[in-house]
Amino acid sequence: MVIPALIGALAIVALSGQAALADPRDFTLENDSLSYVTHVYVSPSSSDSWGNDVLGLDVLPPGESVDITFDANIGRTCIYDLLVVTETGSRTRKNRENLCTTTTEYYSED
Repeated sequence: MVIPALIGALAIVALSGQAALADPRDFTLENDSLSYVTHVYVSPSSSDSWGNDVLGLDVLPPGESVDITFDANIGRTCIYDLLVVTETGSRTRKNRENLCTTTTEYYSED
């Protein structure tokens, strides 16, 4: 099943920009909004479930970034959907992002 593999793949989340990105899907999420991001979900686009919040108990303050890393031994797809939830409950979804061709995803309130 894809979801347990994804949970393991996203288990490592660092709140500093200093971690080395090793898997081609690893990316930095930059919070370019004025809101605190309380939840981030990253799921293969082919999945019908979001799985666990990759931030866990952490929050992403405005102007900060977080490295989201994958286990290189789990899964091979590059195409993922992202869901960002803020402290106010606002939800922003990005569909079919090719994480193998980007190193940074940006969240902003448009």
